[in-house]
Amino acid sequence: MHTSGQSYPSGHAANSVGYLALAIALTVAIPSRIGRVAAVAAGALLTVLVGLSRIYLRAHYASDVLAGEALAVAMYALAAIGTIAWQSRRDSAIAGQATASAPTSVT
Repeated sequence: MHTSGQSYPSGHAANSVGYLALAIALTVAIPSRIGRVAAVAAGALLTVLVGLSRIYLRAHYASDVLAGEALAVAMYALAAIGTIAWQSRRDSAIAGQATASAPTSVT
């Protein structure tokens, strides 16, 4: 395969991590443990196969693929951390509103 242009990091490898992230996100909706494990395993396998195919086709070096996957993992991790922080702030604000509007007893 003849390629030209920029190749670092591998965009295909970075995008393939999305399949793994989607599988992890879907584990919330899958009731059985075997189903959750199968979904994550399928996402991980697809991610690995895309990375290996980029190396096999000589479109990228292994370092390009690993860098693309690492970049995607970092982006998904930051998104998850941001979501957790946002939910925590929202929940504490809702709890603060509930205590502020609760009736107080006068004795």
